[in-house]
Amino acid sequence: MLDRIKSHVTKWWKVEAQVIQMLTDGEVDFAVGPGGRMTVVKRQGAQVTFDYNQGIVHGDSWVIPRGAKNKKNAMEFIAWYAANPKRHAEFSRHIPYGPLNTKAFNHMSDAEKAELPTAPENLKRQLSSDSEWWGKNLVKMEERWNAWLLR
Repeated sequence: MLDRIKSHVTKWWKVEAQVIQMLTDGEVDFAVGPGGRMTVVKRQGAQVTFDYNQGIVHGDSWVIPRGAKNKKNAMEFIAWYAANPKRHAEFSRHIPYGPLNTKAFNHMSDAEKAELPTAPENLKRQLSSDSEWWGKNLVKMEERWNAWLLR
């Protein structure tokens, strides 16, 4: 499929800020980009719209390395924030990333939920990224991607 569209692609972006800039400047008419950043520029009045249909959801994790000097503080932060659905809801109001704590949606309006990738209605229309697969194959896939771009 990429071979079919390659000649029609104006520019392949490398960092998320590029795709947002290209869209808001009118350099491109269509793009794939990060939902959270798209939501922010839309809230700021940019003439963009998007849909989560066939999007790819990437999960995050809180990690405390073995031997961390501030393990106690890190554990307290996780307990204070990550385990608290009201705090997740508040965070998502300011930075529109979907909360991993699904109980956060109980503390949001329907309009707030509609903007977020992990809202149940949006989540069911997306694919989940396989972090384990990407961990094993990232270097090989980057090599294939770069070789394809040069063809």
